[in-house]
Amino acid sequence: MEPNILKAKIIQNGFNTRNFVKLLSESGASMNTATFYRKLNGTSEFTQTEISVIAKVLDLNPTDIMDIFFTANVS
Repeated sequence: MEPNILKAKIIQNGFNTRNFVKLLSESGASMNTATFYRKLNGTSEFTQTEISVIAKVLDLNPTDIMDIFFTANVS
């Protein structure tokens, strides 16, 4: 998870956290602001549905989604 990239995309799209979370809830990814911050900070993980809704709301392309939500495991 790359929270800074997600935060930047939220700001680039003209949202603040409160109205972004409200829009997510209205779009099918029901969560409150505290839950969003826990997920953003890595305390819990975003679900597949939440990632899908975030991608749709922010108009993220597949590369953006991979860069934000998935980290490469290097061994």
